Amino acid sequence: MRRKRECVKQRKNIRVKTYGKISGTATVLSTYILLALQAVLILSAYAVAAYFCKIFFFVSLGLTALCCVLAVAFKKTVNAKISWLVLLILSCGSGYIIYFLAAEPVCLFIRLKKHKAAFMRTRKFNKQFIEPDAPTAVKDICNYLYSSADCPPYFGAGLKYFSSATDFFEDFFNRLESAEKFIFIEFFIIADGKLLQRLTDILSRKASAGVEVRLIYDGVGSLGTVSPKAINRLKKGGVNLKKFAPPVSLFSFGLNFRDHRKIVVVDGQTSYVCGCNIADECVNACNVKGEWKDAGIRLDGECTDALTLAFIRQWDVCAKTKTATKNYLATQTDVAQENCAVTVPYFSGPEYDGSICREVYLEMIKSAQKKLYIFTPYLAPDKAFLKAIKSKAKSGVDVRLVLPTVPDWKFLYYVTLSNAQSLIKSGAKIYFAENAFAHGKVILSEACASVGSANLDMRSFNLEYDNGVFTNDTQVLNDIEEDFNSVFSANSPVNKIKRNPIKKLAAQILKLVAPLM
Repeated sequence: MRRKRECVKQRKNIRVKTYGKISGTATVLSTYILLALQAVLILSAYAVAAYFCKIFFFVSLGLTALCCVLAVAFKKTVNAKISWLVLLILSCGSGYIIYFLAAEPVCLFIRLKKHKAAFMRTRKFNKQFIEPDAPTAVKDICNYLYSSADCPPYFGAGLKYFSSATDFFEDFFNRLESAEKFIFIEFFIIADGKLLQRLTDILSRKASAGVEVRLIYDGVGSLGTVSPKAINRLKKGGVNLKKFAPPVSLFSFGLNFRDHRKIVVVDGQTSYVCGCNIADECVNACNVKGEWKDAGIRLDGECTDALTLAFIRQWDVCAKTKTATKNYLATQTDVAQENCAVTVPYFSGPEYDGSICREVYLEMIKSAQKKLYIFTPYLAPDKAFLKAIKSKAKSGVDVRLVLPTVPDWKFLYYVTLSNAQSLIKSGAKIYFAENAFAHGKVILSEACASVGSANLDMRSFNLEYDNGVFTNDTQVLNDIEEDFNSVFSANSPVNKIKRNPIKKLAAQILKLVAPLM
């Protein structure tokens, strides 16, 4: 949180310099005040109704019991089921209020119906499945992604891995300058600062030259990070802007239901996927404690169609439109060739059956025979996921995880440290990137790799829209391994993570609550 507060202070200075005497503080405060008033109103109404109307109290008990049934029936992991049951039972009849406001998919069936409708409307544009000529581990994941998420494999794609957000954005911005037809951008967070200012200037120039520009950002992720003036500047520059699930409404259902994807598509020819956001701290332009360590990947060729389709589906739901999808797809085709690299852009979200990102990660972990390297800012998955990593470490696989030394969410960091300690006991090697916030989401085995936006926690696995790129491209695997080795050579694995008894107790309590977040 210290990192975020310091960057917010610097953003305010940037706003004054760039936009004049402006600040988003008033808007942010009014948003938080409105949310707080909603909470107070709901709880007050509940207390008054329960006191004066005994029937209401018993109705509330009935609704809470119904939520217990829903939690058992619809939650995807045992941890989540137990956590919700404990909360609902201890809530004295008011737990259903939290359940309905927490963005549970069962409570958002209308919105999910719209997402599924957009998916089905564009499904016919998906590439036909061609089984790759690849090792069994790669082939099995490709089959899973196509059968579960309609994500087909592409062959011979041009790929480039970026080991830092600075390099990623430099390549990204340079490619935007050559855009001729359209630019699609989807990010969890956009934040006031030099990076957004540079992006706005480029997009405004391209829009004035006739390029179609669309941008989606998340309503909660960008809450307090981007000012109304910055938004207006984007709109005046010709950017068609949409906010995914704004946090403020009559009653804010859906606060946990977030668009965490990071997608860029340029002219249907080039696309980008990463773990970072459009914020100065990601490129270390904010003078905060610790360096931001992130990763991204560029894709050239027909595989960009998959990202175009994913963006259009999200856009059509946010904008309540039906995009002429065919106009934005590439015309080139590729054919599977012997020993040709496989690339699968994949997506996860509540509209899919099952947690796609979790299953991809899990299958990569299970199939690893020699090595398993993981970059992750958070380590708070379910027990089955952790058990899979431990099993690989115990079986002799070289398991190594890189975690941040500078946390952004302390409560989640306590859980991360606790889980990391349990992995050390199983034989895994834990590295802490010295004086850095390791924010990349990268998994590497001897056969394949994944780069994307999904964290190793239950929010990314079960609640958010996330995405990634799965590949066995030799050059990408070598570049990723070189990135890992640079961290390994600069740091030593820890033998024991020192934590005081209070932090240990806090971690155990937070593990119980983690599935609710």
